[in-house]
Amino acid sequence: MIRRWLGVFALTVLALAAGTAVAAEMFGYPPATALDEVRQRVDKAPAGHPRLLADKATLAGLRKAADSDPWAQMVAAAVVREAESLADAEPVQRQLQGRRLLGVSRRAVGRVLALAAAYHLTGDLRHAARCEREMLAAAEFSNWNPSHFLDVGEMTFALAIGYDWLFEQLTPEGRKQIRQAIVEKGVRLPWETRYNGWVRASNNWGQVCHGGMTAGALAVLEDEPDLAAKTVHSALQNLPCLWGSRAAALRPATDKWTSARSCSTATASAGHTTWAPKAITASSRGA
Repeated sequence: MIRRWLGVFALTVLALAAGTAVAAEMFGYPPATALDEVRQRVDKAPAGHPRLLADKATLAGLRKAADSDPWAQMVAAAVVREAESLADAEPVQRQLQGRRLLGVSRRAVGRVLALAAAYHLTGDLRHAARCEREMLAAAEFSNWNPSHFLDVGEMTFALAIGYDWLFEQLTPEGRKQIRQAIVEKGVRLPWETRYNGWVRASNNWGQVCHGGMTAGALAVLEDEPDLAAKTVHSALQNLPCLWGSRAAALRPATDKWTSARSCSTATASAGHTTWAPKAITASSRGA
């Protein structure tokens, strides 16, 4: 039941953050956006956090909504209960199941979302501290299992959201360690290692992995502007190809489809709230 409420909450945040999708007057579909243009948008991106999926005003609005709307209050209470249940739980550990770390990465995503959201709903710094502990545990993994890159995509997304939503609440040393992990164990890998076979994948791998890499890149764009630009540009060039492929047309009822579509929505929404680039908004129309 709690996972259902967390899913509803995450989708609510996505909807709030994305707002009304504006038409892409400047770009067709698929978007033909030059790397230099993406670099310019990265350079002009507003400073400050949070900016992935939601900005500061949007997250503050969640608490106000929970104070006045019974449905929002019920969802918020479920999220806070989930966060409180994690207070004494051990953080994630690097335990593979077969060749996968995917279950651990998804557990990290759920925990980080719940804890970071609970902080913004309550202002209770204990949730922020527990979330930092969770992210630091993942950051200390030797790697995020790049041979099965879905695991990296999901873990990068988890740390990107926590880093961004709790940027001001993290300790300086914790912030540094988490940022380094996002870059070195996530976003940089497709550019500097052989782990890039998913980039033009015509199945859910492309959506999940591009979603995670884009979130990570946008979270740290002040420190890694060139890496951010390359990563966003790669997503813009390759996600539309995936959306148009028959192999990506998985049945809506499947977990793979739900996960992949969520990552595509998150990719577009993260870009929209960072600088509202019309090219990214254009790419979301093909979903």
